[in-house]
Amino acid sequence: MKIVVIGGTGLIGSRLVHTLEEHGHDAVAAAPSTGVNTLTGAGLADVLAGAAVVVDVSNSPALDDSAIEFFRTATDNLLTAEKDAGVGHHVALSVVGTDELAPQSGYFQGKLLQEQLIADGPIPHTIVHATQFFEFLKTLIDSSTADGVVRMPPAYFQPMAAADVAEGLAIAAVNAPVHGITEIGGPQAFLLPDLLRTALAARGDDREVIADPAAKYWGIDIGERTLCPGDAATLFDTRFEDWIIEAAAKA
Repeated sequence: MKIVVIGGTGLIGSRLVHTLEEHGHDAVAAAPSTGVNTLTGAGLADVLAGAAVVVDVSNSPALDDSAIEFFRTATDNLLTAEKDAGVGHHVALSVVGTDELAPQSGYFQGKLLQEQLIADGPIPHTIVHATQFFEFLKTLIDSSTADGVVRMPPAYFQPMAAADVAEGLAIAAVNAPVHGITEIGGPQAFLLPDLLRTALAARGDDREVIADPAAKYWGIDIGERTLCPGDAATLFDTRFEDWIIEAAAKA
């Protein structure tokens, strides 16, 4: 079937398009670079013609309060165009813990608004909550570094490989809508400071990591398991140790 991937040229989207094509589907990458813009609506009608499923993995260009308007406008435009095109299933990528993170973050307020618009909208839907990606750990470390020291709260998280995120989205896309949220995550939960030490050591980076209960995660106070999925989550197999070896081999 024809499956349109909004944000299909990015980290997750490109992998998702490849995965869907491997399984015999007509996967179409839609992004501003391909002439599709969800903020303006440009190209949506054409790309959605004949589509059975739309998977939205697009993201706000900024992680601040501007994300609220981005997700509002883009989601409204996309759902309206899907209704006009007769799309039968809307799949969206979101984040484990969004409802707990939103009160302290404009970005997560935007993600929560996106989820609410989808849930209240006209298209049968599946919202996929994923845990943090291995690929974003370096950015997290760099953003949390001050005077050569990384401070992280001693909270648990259960990160996963981007390829596994794409696989989880592909499974959601080809199955019936769940009319709600499904969660995916990595195979193992770690304390944030412990895994960041491992990530730094693997790169030969000697920055010190301190477990600091007063530290924030992307500027947000979090609970011990805010970033972990629930017991019903689908867990994927790629371990961090294997991923980092593979990433080093490709570098």
